[in-house]
Amino acid sequence: MIRKLAICFAVVLAAANFIACNSTYESVEVTASCVAISKFTLTKNDSVMTNLDSVFFSIDLTKGMIFNADSLPCGTKVTALTPVITPLEGASLIELTVKRNGKADTTYNYTSKSNDTIDFTHPVSMRVVSPDGLTQRTYQIYVNVHKVESDTLEWSNVNSWRLPSDFANPDAQHSTAGKKRLFTLTSYQSTYCLSYYHNIHDLGNSTLNQAAHTARSIRFPFKPVIESFTALDDDTLYILADNNTLYRSTDIGSTWVACPQRWQTIIGSYQGSLLGITTGTSPEIEDLGRGTSCPLPQDMPVKGMSMPVYYDFEMASTPQLMIIGGRKADGSLSADTWGYDGNSWARISKKALPEGLEGMTTVPYYTFSVAGNLVATEISTILAFGGRKADGSVSKTVYASYDYGYNWTKAPDKLQLPDVMPATYDAQAFVLSTRMSASVTVPGMSRISRPSESWECPYIYLFGGRRADGTTCNTVWRGVINRMSFKPVE
Repeated sequence: MIRKLAICFAVVLAAANFIACNSTYESVEVTASCVAISKFTLTKNDSVMTNLDSVFFSIDLTKGMIFNADSLPCGTKVTALTPVITPLEGASLIELTVKRNGKADTTYNYTSKSNDTIDFTHPVSMRVVSPDGLTQRTYQIYVNVHKVESDTLEWSNVNSWRLPSDFANPDAQHSTAGKKRLFTLTSYQSTYCLSYYHNIHDLGNSTLNQAAHTARSIRFPFKPVIESFTALDDDTLYILADNNTLYRSTDIGSTWVACPQRWQTIIGSYQGSLLGITTGTSPEIEDLGRGTSCPLPQDMPVKGMSMPVYYDFEMASTPQLMIIGGRKADGSLSADTWGYDGNSWARISKKALPEGLEGMTTVPYYTFSVAGNLVATEISTILAFGGRKADGSVSKTVYASYDYGYNWTKAPDKLQLPDVMPATYDAQAFVLSTRMSASVTVPGMSRISRPSESWECPYIYLFGGRRADGTTCNTVWRGVINRMSFKPVE
């Protein structure tokens, strides 16, 4: 999915009722064409920013505002910029005034000296006088700069979010998602709590602890392997017992029925069918819904692989399932990516991770490539992070694949996890859209066309995980690439 973020939109020359010129200067409510500005740009200055002269400025003739709707990158210095101002019908005078708190205003005569530099960190107004000297108009000019790095992945533990559980300090957890419901199973000293959100989208549209969910104690007639807990849909759940028996519940955990399958691992679901790896010296991969099986490919991990990531691309006739890392039958760790297309499994990574890891967290997300013309192209990206190393330590490095798991590289610093987040393994991540709203009008950021009052922003929700000492993280983190939270340009 590639999507261009619009950075330019047409300058609107508001319909102006021509005003009869009086013998004295006259401030007008609606801009007459004789004092209208048709174009505003900045002079090229690569020391400030590459392609500074291509930044688009909108001109709102009704409100008398000139502004760049798509803000300049965070940290851009706007203390000495040279504007290029084009009036629609010429002007007898154009002057700019910079207002500084506690200091005298500074006024620049653009008509006589157009190469003066202006400090746009302060409020700047511009007075335009018509060619005949009888009409004038004042504009407010804003050079907007982002206050945060646009393409940084920011994480926060909003309102001290905790795992949805009746236990204050669970000793184990695993989260899984159906079509609408998101389930979290926690345990504490051989007691169990199953929590689920009635609508997974509630997570994005309200604070986590206020979202409508149910938390209740459940009983297992066996000892469950919490890490194997998997939702096939909103009503059907699966889990493995410690003796490798597969159990199913069709009433959201109230009762559990043993299946004939004996699996060492539940891989996940694929198109409504459950996939798992059998026990024994010659393990197979079984497709529960289709009733089929195939030998486990050589070197494919048998446990500890990441949660599946699903994707479609043009060359594939069916959806693709992808898992990363895990532990092989011989006990060694895998650094590879394995894929499944509904018929066969294959190792698809050409450039694998630099080391084997188990219990990695994977999430399908987006990053951005910004071209010289300041147009940002959205790139489908798979992020993978965390996981336990061969020596028992836990990785905190974030890796990225821009080609569906074929090649992995260390993600740039702006995508790495912050110091405040712990290194974990066996954490689960889900991407949920949050309805963003713009209830406050920011000076210089109004729109010519009808503004977007709300828009969808995809957040990553990271549930739980274990630290290197095996203790459970009783937290839910939320992350987003800043650019996605900015109000869309229209």
